[in-house]
Formats: sequence, structure tokens, C-alpha cells
Amino acid sequence: MSKNTRQLENLKRSVRRTLGPGYSTTDFDFQESLVLKAAEITGPNIKRIAAFTGYPREFVSGIATYAREQGLWVGSRVATV
Repeated sequence: MSKNTRQLENLKRSVRRTLGPGYSTTDFDFQESLVLKAAEITGPNIKRIAAFTGYPREFVSGIATYAREQGLWVGSRVATV
């Protein structure tokens, strides 16, 4: 198992713990949370997040717009909570 695969699986477990058992990996809330958490590893770069998560760049781009509007991503920095 590659380092990126292990990191992605760890992030998915973290998101599952945060959201609870009622969420599937296909739910928007799960995917949005995974993108936001992935940015903590890859930086707020749409291309890198898409490659890391396997989500389409267009999908990641929509979440990126929201993250920037909310001040979660500023330049190359990611706010952590």
C-alpha cells in the first residue's frame, strides 16, 4: 500500500468518526469533508487534491471556491479547526 493510499484511508476514517455512521462515502457531506481534510496534506491546490482523493477537478473546484469564500483557504494556507 502506497503512502498516499494510507493517508487517504486514514483521512476517510477520520471523516467517518467526525460525521458518524449515518454517512456514506458517496454522500456530499462526506466528500466535502474529505476534500477539506485532504487540503491539510496537499495544500489548497485543486489539481493535487483531485489526484489525491480521486474526485473530479470540477467537484474539488466547487468546494475550493466555498473554502476560499469562507476564509478556510487563504493563498497557500489552510486554516485548521
